[in-house]
Amino acid sequence: MIENIKLRMATQTGSAEGGAAQVKEALKKSGFNINWRDLAMLEDISFL
Repeated sequence: MIENIKLRMATQTGSAEGGAAQVKEALKKSGFNINWRDLAMLEDISFL
């Protein structure tokens, strides 16, 4: 079973942020470790 999840969020209008936050909270409540990143805050996204 996956225990660590990388969750990346990007939005142009802001509407995706709320949905991503809900997913993050649901996964945390289920016992997963979440590595959350807003792609707008990263300088280097070459890993994508």
